[in-house]
Amino acid sequence: MSEQKQLRIRPILAILCDDIREEKNGKEIVIGIYKGNITINSPSEEELKSGTVPVLNLSLWVPFEAKETGNAKIDFKIVNPEKEEILINANVNVPKILSPNELSAFKFVGLPIALKHEGNIEVCFRNNEEEDWEILRSIPVKINPPSK
Repeated sequence: MSEQKQLRIRPILAILCDDIREEKNGKEIVIGIYKGNITINSPSEEELKSGTVPVLNLSLWVPFEAKETGNAKIDFKIVNPEKEEILINANVNVPKILSPNELSAFKFVGLPIALKHEGNIEVCFRNNEEEDWEILRSIPVKINPPSK
């Protein structure tokens, strides 16, 4: 039996949003898309005293292309402004080549992203455990000043 070659997946884009839901008919609904900055309120004095860190539960929707059938090992990395990482590893099987009008997507729901400081959230991707990560999306995080 010959070993199957590792397929290369090509993400088309990465959408950060609040939630992704699936209807009974299979349609996916992407809710609360972040087009620009993510703005959060500054922690209250009580939160600062207790050391509570604001956490934003984000979802990620990534449509992709595959030019052939086969298996792929893929990795996603979401990095917050503090450079803390969430790693997602997956083995993907593409049983058929999609026609140009078909779309398939990876979806990840409820990813807890701690936001202590302003900076960027980066969504990164790589195929088959390659060394280099591709940044698919970088979105600035802004913190509103405390209300007086």
